[in-house]
Amino acid sequence: MVGKSSQVRCQVEDPLTEATNTEIYWQFNVGTGDVVSTKSNQYSANESALGYLYQCRLGLWYALGRLRDRNDIEVAIESLDDVTFSAEGKAEELLQTKHHISAKASLTDACPDLWKTLRIWASQIQLIREGVRLFLITTATASPGSAASLIRDDKSRDVTSAHKKLLTTVATSTNQTNKDAYDAFNALVREDQVALLDAVTVIDSSPNVLDVREKIESELRLAVRPKHLGAFTDRLEGWWYGRVVQNLAHKDGGVILARELHSQIADLREQFLQDNLPIDFENVFPEEDVVKAMLGKPFVEQLRLVALTETRIRHAVTDYYQAFEQRSRWLREDLLLVGDLEQYETRLVKEWERSFERIKQNYEVEEEPKKAVAGRAVFDWAESANIYIRPQCQQPYIHRGSFQILADKLKIGWHPEFVARLEHLLTSVESIA
Repeated sequence: MVGKSSQVRCQVEDPLTEATNTEIYWQFNVGTGDVVSTKSNQYSANESALGYLYQCRLGLWYALGRLRDRNDIEVAIESLDDVTFSAEGKAEELLQTKHHISAKASLTDACPDLWKTLRIWASQIQLIREGVRLFLITTATASPGSAASLIRDDKSRDVTSAHKKLLTTVATSTNQTNKDAYDAFNALVREDQVALLDAVTVIDSSPNVLDVREKIESELRLAVRPKHLGAFTDRLEGWWYGRVVQNLAHKDGGVILARELHSQIADLREQFLQDNLPIDFENVFPEEDVVKAMLGKPFVEQLRLVALTETRIRHAVTDYYQAFEQRSRWLREDLLLVGDLEQYETRLVKEWERSFERIKQNYEVEEEPKKAVAGRAVFDWAESANIYIRPQCQQPYIHRGSFQILADKLKIGWHPEFVARLEHLLTSVESIA
């Protein structure tokens, strides 16, 4: 089953041609924030798509690192730079990210990656004068003795020598791809050129888009039990991608607040405690074609037997859908065992039996309308019953939808004579089971 999703289109620049006709379509689940799929148009390249996802994932990793020391950081994607860290509205760090599929990519003195970045930063010279720090984060490796290797954050850092090498490149290089960048760098006075390079830190041989996931998990390892780390990280990343989309659409003032990230981690931590389970589908609703397909299921026949209104039937369909998807995800991620689910359903059936027999006795009549009334009374009880799968996992759609799943198997029902009335469905239900 597929929940409601949204699609965002972003233009990115091809790292080889610098053309901006590459479009990435990023589809994500509205409720869970999970990335459902990404695809690009016929003019794009896989490297461009991966580069964009790398930028977003790297932003989360670096945000988690900064969250260890302070909670006033603001993060923006595709604002002043690929990733911008600021505080109280003032930019502090600009990050340029470069992702390469090839493990042999190198950062030479005439490398377009380097010069494209310098061209962008040359236009930010006022921010640099105000103390903004610049980071070029790339999966490529700086060639030994290159300018990029001399502006790493290590003991060999030598901004003066790096500056000389870059000036030599500008004077001797015939690379037309870099011409605009050479001109932008040359247009700066010497003092500003040095100030720019002094603000830059090259972080080369950075983990690729897959390895960054491991770095994120490492940051989160103390937040959750080891066996649930993957599921925990999935949900945090899903939330982060959703926030990035809001950020790109400028629906959040242009920044993601560090305290939002901190709050999300705290909320997830609570959901992964032993007496709780994560809730992912509270705001995820079935598409209309899914609803129509489900209207012929046995649990809906049960609802029609007691003359439930169409609006209430649709609510029950949503409960079924949300509970089914949620329970399936818990099982896939080993957050819930099959035996746990069976025990929970046994509790539901036992509580239903008590209510069903009590209400049947109270409505001991022959008239069909009164039987439907009795059935609706049982259903009303089931909707309001607070029978939790875990003590702190109290979202109503879990027990409401689980009752519908049991009704679909005809293990429970609402109408006093539901078994006799739906006997024709028993064979098909048993064959499915």
